[in-house]
Amino acid sequence: ISPMSLTARLQSATSPSCHADRIHWGLENLEALPGVLAEAPLYAVLFSGPIRSDALWNFILTLSPRAHVLVVDSLYGEGHDVADDLLFMACIRLLASGRVAGAQCAPPCDRFSSARRGAGPAALRGPTGRDRYGMKGLTLADKKKVQRGTLLAIRTSEALDTHRRLLIPF
Repeated sequence: ISPMSLTARLQSATSPSCHADRIHWGLENLEALPGVLAEAPLYAVLFSGPIRSDALWNFILTLSPRAHVLVVDSLYGEGHDVADDLLFMACIRLLASGRVAGAQCAPPCDRFSSARRGAGPAALRGPTGRDRYGMKGLTLADKKKVQRGTLLAIRTSEALDTHRRLLIPF
């Protein structure tokens, strides 16, 4: 999905006060942000999820006429995957630069949810010990899901810890 088609979808899904020129999509836009944002607050949203009118970042854009938002989620293609080392390190550098006024991180919880029981998908993790990193007997595909979920949880922790050290809200 190209950023232009995303922008068109966003404009149709959100209020008219949302300005598409203040939304930055993924890795390719990280390099341009310092110049663009010399005098405007930037909010980073890792794991933004699907475009929704009730997304926190949409409210930020609506309520703050100068704010810009960096949107990163693997739903939007390879250049948006926080599991990618280059993208993640670029995000951490940006967060550590002091240019980010706030951040939201909402990693996928499907590999962690205690609601995974009953008629739904089987649990992939246990609540304690080694099972937290995957239960015994998982298929290779489920092991990969658990590994990715663990990586994204750790990266979320690193990103938010960067903000905590700088006393920036998240």
